[in-house]
Amino acid sequence: GVRYPFQLDHECCLFQNMGEPECGWDFELKGPSPRLRNRFTQHQPLVAHGCGGHGRWFLSDVYRELGLLEFLDLDPDSLSTV
Repeated sequence: GVRYPFQLDHECCLFQNMGEPECGWDFELKGPSPRLRNRFTQHQPLVAHGCGGHGRWFLSDVYRELGLLEFLDLDPDSLSTV
Protein backbone atom coordinates (compact mmCIF):
# COMPACT_ATOMS: atom_id res chain seq x y z
CA GLY A 1 0.00 0.00 0.00
CA VAL A 2 0.83 3.65 -0.25
CA ARG A 3 2.27 5.23 2.91
CA TYR A 4 0.81 8.58 3.88
CA PRO A 5 3.05 11.43 5.07
CA PHE A 6 1.44 11.54 8.53
CA GLN A 7 0.95 9.39 11.61
CA LEU A 8 -1.90 9.02 14.07
CA ASP A 9 -0.89 10.39 17.48
CA HIS A 10 -2.24 7.34 19.35
CA GLU A 11 0.20 7.82 22.26
CA CYS A 12 -0.70 11.47 22.91
CA CYS A 13 2.77 12.77 22.09
CA LEU A 14 1.41 16.03 20.66
CA PHE A 15 -2.29 16.18 21.53
CA GLN A 16 -4.20 15.28 24.67
CA ASN A 17 -7.85 14.70 23.82
CA MET A 18 -10.12 15.86 26.64
CA GLY A 19 -13.34 14.34 25.29
CA GLU A 20 -13.07 11.20 27.42
CA PRO A 21 -15.56 10.50 30.21
CA GLU A 22 -12.74 10.31 32.80
CA CYS A 23 -9.56 12.27 33.30
CA GLY A 24 -6.57 10.38 31.83
CA TRP A 25 -3.84 12.86 32.70
CA ASP A 26 -2.12 14.46 35.67
CA PHE A 27 -1.04 18.04 36.24
CA GLU A 28 2.68 18.69 36.69
CA LEU A 29 3.50 22.02 38.25
CA LYS A 30 7.24 21.52 38.81
CA GLY A 31 9.76 22.48 36.18
CA PRO A 32 10.12 25.50 33.90
CA SER A 33 6.47 25.42 32.78
CA PRO A 34 3.24 23.73 33.91
CA ARG A 35 2.41 20.61 31.87
CA LEU A 36 0.04 17.70 31.49
CA ARG A 37 1.26 14.10 31.66
CA ASN A 38 -0.78 11.31 30.11
CA ARG A 39 -1.35 8.63 32.76
CA PHE A 40 -1.14 5.74 30.31
CA THR A 41 1.68 6.70 27.91
CA GLN A 42 3.60 9.01 30.30
CA HIS A 43 4.01 11.54 27.44
CA GLN A 44 3.68 15.28 28.04
CA PRO A 45 1.54 16.43 25.10
CA LEU A 46 1.97 19.96 23.78
CA VAL A 47 -1.71 20.68 23.06
CA ALA A 48 -4.78 20.05 25.22
CA HIS A 49 -7.83 19.62 22.99
CA GLY A 50 -11.17 20.20 24.74
CA CYS A 51 -13.39 18.76 22.04
CA GLY A 52 -16.88 19.31 23.46
CA GLY A 53 -18.77 17.09 25.85
CA HIS A 54 -16.64 16.46 28.93
CA GLY A 55 -13.72 18.17 27.21
CA ARG A 56 -14.92 21.69 27.85
CA TRP A 57 -15.02 21.04 31.60
CA PHE A 58 -11.66 19.28 31.60
CA LEU A 59 -10.12 22.13 29.63
CA SER A 60 -11.28 24.67 32.22
CA ASP A 61 -9.61 22.46 34.87
CA VAL A 62 -6.37 22.61 32.86
CA TYR A 63 -6.35 26.42 32.90
CA ARG A 64 -7.20 26.55 36.61
CA GLU A 65 -4.98 23.70 37.92
CA LEU A 66 -1.92 24.65 35.86
CA GLY A 67 -2.37 28.37 36.56
CA LEU A 68 -2.01 29.07 32.85
CA LEU A 69 -3.41 32.60 32.91
CA GLU A 70 -0.91 33.59 35.60
CA PHE A 71 1.92 31.71 33.86
CA LEU A 72 1.16 33.52 30.58
CA ASP A 73 0.67 36.81 32.44
CA LEU A 74 -2.90 37.19 31.14
CA ASP A 75 -5.71 39.01 32.85
CA PRO A 76 -9.10 37.23 32.50
CA ASP A 77 -10.67 40.55 31.48
CA SER A 78 -8.25 40.89 28.56
CA LEU A 79 -9.58 37.59 27.13
CA SER A 80 -13.06 39.04 26.68
CA THR A 81 -11.84 40.91 23.59
CA VAL A 82 -10.37 37.82 21.91
